[in-house]
Amino acid sequence: MYRVRTRYVQGVFSTEAGRSVLRMAAACADDGTVFVVENGAVYACGRGQYGQLGLNSREHQRLPARVGGEEVHGGSPVLMVAACGLHRAALTVDGAIWTCGHGSYGQLGHGDAQDRLLPTRLGPEAFGGLPVVLVACGWVHTMALTGGGCVWTCGGNDSGQLGHGDRTGKHLFTRVDPGHFGGSIVMAVCGYEHSVVASAAGDVFTWGRGSYGRLGHNDEQDRLAPARLGREQFAGGMIVFVAAGGAHTFSLSEGGVMWVWGFGVYGQLGLGDRDNRLVPTRLGAGEVFGGSPAIALWSPSAWLAVRMAACGGWHTLVATEQGGMWAFGRGAHGQLGSNDKNDRLVPTRVVARRAADLFLHFATVAAGSEHSAAVTEGGALFTWGRGEAVLDDAGSQVPGGLGHTSRDDRLVPTLVSPSLLGVSVYTSTDVKEFKVGKAGGSGFVRVRVCLSTSLPFSSTVSSTASIFAMA
Repeated sequence: MYRVRTRYVQGVFSTEAGRSVLRMAAACADDGTVFVVENGAVYACGRGQYGQLGLNSREHQRLPARVGGEEVHGGSPVLMVAACGLHRAALTVDGAIWTCGHGSYGQLGHGDAQDRLLPTRLGPEAFGGLPVVLVACGWVHTMALTGGGCVWTCGGNDSGQLGHGDRTGKHLFTRVDPGHFGGSIVMAVCGYEHSVVASAAGDVFTWGRGSYGRLGHNDEQDRLAPARLGREQFAGGMIVFVAAGGAHTFSLSEGGVMWVWGFGVYGQLGLGDRDNRLVPTRLGAGEVFGGSPAIALWSPSAWLAVRMAACGGWHTLVATEQGGMWAFGRGAHGQLGSNDKNDRLVPTRVVARRAADLFLHFATVAAGSEHSAAVTEGGALFTWGRGEAVLDDAGSQVPGGLGHTSRDDRLVPTLVSPSLLGVSVYTSTDVKEFKVGKAGGSGFVRVRVCLSTSLPFSSTVSSTASIFAMA
C-alpha cells in the first residue's frame, strides 16, 4: 500500500503518479452548486435553464434537489463532480463520466451540440478504453484525465483551450498529443478559457486564452497547444497542486509555497494590489496564513499550512492544514465571507460569526462566479455570496445556487441544512475501496479510503483520514 498526503481540488480530484484519487463534496458553477453526499447521490440547486442541474427540466431550483435515483448514473456511485458556466460533469466509480447542461459548443462530449437535461454517460470506450480518473469543466470546454495520465478535451476552442494546435471546436473528447508533456499528467483544471495541468515531474503546462497573463508565459498571447512552465519558474519547487479561475491561476509547490499569476484587478492574486501578473509570482507560504518559522521548528505542518485553494470568477479561497479558511479578491456579493461586500487585496481570514462556529475546521473549499462553498472536517456544508442571480432569458428570477430558503446574499458562511440533502451526520471507521475502471484494463486504479470521523459527504476527507491506493 501507498500512503498519500491529502490534497483537495475545486470540482475535480487528483492523482499522484496514477495511484491515488482524492474526492470533494461540492462544485460551484456560474449560478449553481452541485453536491455529492456519502452514498454517492448528487444534489443540485441554482440556475437550470439549460438542464445543467440534471433534473430533467429547465426549471431553476432554489433548494438542493436530488438528481434522480441510482439509475441516473447507471447504479455507480458518484466520486466527484465538476461544474462551470452552464454545464457540469460527474465521475462514477466505473471510470465513466456523465455530462449535462448547455451543449451548443460540444462541451458535453456526445458528438453533437444538444443540451442534455439528464446526466448522459461517456464510458471508457470514449477515451480509447481508458477509465477516466478526473474531470474538469471550463466555461464552454471540458477536460478529462484518464488512466496513464492522458489528457482529453472537448467543447469550444476559440482561444485554443482544447490544446490541439488550432481553434476548431470538438464535439467529441479528443486526446491532447502526449508529446507536449513528456511524461504523465497527474492533475488537470480548467479556467474559464484556459487549461492547466501538472505533471508527475512537477512541471506545469498551460494553454488557451492568454490575456492578462493567465498562462504565465510573460505575455498575453493565446497558446493553442500546451506550453511548459518548468520548475525553474517556481524557484525549483515541484508543483503539486494547481487551480484556475476566470482569468487567474494558482499553484502550490511541494515546499508549501504559493504562486499566482494572471488577472488581478479585484485583488484575486492576493499580492496587495490590483495589478495583473504575466509570470508566476510568489504569494508566500505558511507565514501568509499565520504560520511562523519558530512554530515550524517543532511543527512543520504549521509552516507548510496550505491544504488547497479554489479560484472563482474573480476571487480566491484557500484552506489551510489547520482548518482555517482565507479569502481575497472581489467581494461585491459577499463571496469572501467577510461580512461585507468589499474587495480584499491580501488573504484575509474568514472568521466565525457565531459562537457555535468558533471551532469549525474547513477541509475543502469551492468557488463560483460570485458565490462560494466549503465543507468542514465534520461534514457540514456552508455556502455564501450571491443569493439571486441576474434574470434568465425569459425574465425569470434565478436563485444564485446557495441552497437556502431565501434568495438574499449571504455575507458569511451559512450552513446548508443536512436534511435538505437527505443525509444526517455519518460516522464511519470502515475502509472503503473503489476500483476506478475495470479490472485488467489499462490505467486501472484501486483506491482505499479510511474514514475515521463524522462525514455526511463522501468526498469530505478530513485531515485525520488516510487515503491509500494500490497500482
